[in-house]
Amino acid sequence: GATIRKDEETGEIFIARVIHGGLADRSGLLHPGDLLVEVNGNPVVGLDPEQVIQILVGQLTTAAPSKLNSEMTWNLCQMDSQGTILFKVLPNETPASSSCCAKSVFVRAMVDYCPLQDTSIPCPDAGMAFRRGDLLEVVDQSDERWWQARKLPSAASCARLIPSAGRLKSKQREQWWSQPSHVHTCIKACESGVLLHYALASRKIRTKQMTGRLQVGPAHPSVCAELEEVHAANSVFQLQMIRPLTPAAAFTWVRKSRNSPFGADVWNGASTSASLSSAGFRQSFCLWRRTSHRRRRQSCTSCSPTLSSLSSPYEEVSLYQRHPEEKHRLIVLAGASGVGVNELRKRLIKTNPLSLQGPLPHTTRPIRAGELAKPEYHFVSKELFEYMVVSHRFVEYGEFRGHLYGTSIDAIDDVLRRGQICIVDVEPHNVQMLRTSRLKPFVIFIKPPSPERLRETRREARIISAQASRAFTEDDFLQLEEASRLLEVKYRHLFDRVLVNEDLQECCSRLFSLIQEAQQEPQWTPVGWS
Repeated sequence: GATIRKDEETGEIFIARVIHGGLADRSGLLHPGDLLVEVNGNPVVGLDPEQVIQILVGQLTTAAPSKLNSEMTWNLCQMDSQGTILFKVLPNETPASSSCCAKSVFVRAMVDYCPLQDTSIPCPDAGMAFRRGDLLEVVDQSDERWWQARKLPSAASCARLIPSAGRLKSKQREQWWSQPSHVHTCIKACESGVLLHYALASRKIRTKQMTGRLQVGPAHPSVCAELEEVHAANSVFQLQMIRPLTPAAAFTWVRKSRNSPFGADVWNGASTSASLSSAGFRQSFCLWRRTSHRRRRQSCTSCSPTLSSLSSPYEEVSLYQRHPEEKHRLIVLAGASGVGVNELRKRLIKTNPLSLQGPLPHTTRPIRAGELAKPEYHFVSKELFEYMVVSHRFVEYGEFRGHLYGTSIDAIDDVLRRGQICIVDVEPHNVQMLRTSRLKPFVIFIKPPSPERLRETRREARIISAQASRAFTEDDFLQLEEASRLLEVKYRHLFDRVLVNEDLQECCSRLFSLIQEAQQEPQWTPVGWS
């Protein structure tokens, strides 16, 4: 229930910290800074902490504390009934105030941490490992370097040590700058007017020597996260270099089985990075999102995947419950290409058209005959589309067969204003952009089933490319499974729920239940959303 430390100058042994919820903490007789004088009558001044621990070897189960004048004794009975252990302690004259850390703070971990791999932790056995997305209750922040926390949900009474936000941020920053091969490609922000002119002019530059493409991107992760300000006329932009994707070696597959949990998704196998995308809702929009030639907008955070965790390794959260008069929470589906995200989204909207709807995409494609009666797009000019790009009004956008397509924040707002629940499926690296207090997204990650189930559901599916048409191979199954695993590892701190698409009908039913849960029950959200 407590840790000790040695003063190297005086050789004295002090109580370093009292673990919240432990026996020493519940007694109220030990405090950080108390001087440990004797253990069972043996002076401990000058001993190393390890030697003191050796005196205390044995598992202790009960305690009988007492306090005598200026000395404090702590009697502990050993399990092997070899007698009692007597601590003689001189209390700290100026005990640290606990008022600043009396109230628990709830946070979501944005990084992974393992105390056994941290050489700087004062007591690895008292440390707590956690992963991205874990909910933590921080019960003590009195130490600037090491906090005490519990993992939720947990029945454990004792807290464990975790690095403070400042220490973890400093450690990550050191690791970030010590990687010479990791280049953050975002350029410093400049005047918006000059950049707008340069960005639009750069679209006309096409030379054989170009190995990348100039693209307007968000100015900073904070801008990415706060889409409420996208309409500001004086917002600052930056340029971002993006390496070109693989050329026409891409292949696609189309599933014919209607009972498959993956529906009729299209698989793009151009490369690992190109294949980690989700399907669009309409055919041309879907093809744009799947083609290897697509030019997709990437955020500053996706350009530098650890940048968001550097800015805040812990995200403070609180329980939020939507009021019936508030707009519905945005539902975001994410998953590896081919996992069935698009089919799930279509089925949900088809079976619940009055309550569920998707945003209408924007495009510069000309209107076709008969589309005016029931438009499936917002048809806009290229100039307006480009203005929306530099105004950060698109969640994602790109070019397909010479026409621009994009999903805008305005289209999402249109659905929410009508009192419906808006469902979007985006690439996982764009989820961060939607996490704003205005949209309050509930993010559901769709995973593929077991490899055995994958083989069963893909018996009738074929991979169709420009060169050949072939059946699925074992490598294709492994690639889908690995792509999903990598996405979950990298972005799980952004996911509210994870759902396995074992059976399409069952998964669709469970997904609808999660959507209702997100709208009606309390959920952990960033503290600023409440």
